[in-house]
Amino acid sequence: MIKGVSKEVMVVSNCKDPMFEQIIFIVKPEVSRSRVSEARLRIEADKIIEKATLLDQVRPKKSKRKLSTPFYTLIVGGSVALLCLFFELILTLLK
Repeated sequence: MIKGVSKEVMVVSNCKDPMFEQIIFIVKPEVSRSRVSEARLRIEADKIIEKATLLDQVRPKKSKRKLSTPFYTLIVGGSVALLCLFFELILTLLK
């Protein structure tokens, strides 16, 4: 059970992101005690949101290499052919 916890919270509800409805910032106690204006908090929150948006745009996307079906067909076919040759060689050596 938790008693007596009090935090100042800033909720940004117009974050202009299609996936998120709200962004919640928990203000540090020392900032809360220093009486920083709401406008200043909003400016800092906007900077953080913009940085996150820019990082998402700049960050390279991991590309998943998908090998095509013909490639897998060649690999499997080649493996089967090698196995057949291997067993044929063993059978000829055993005769």
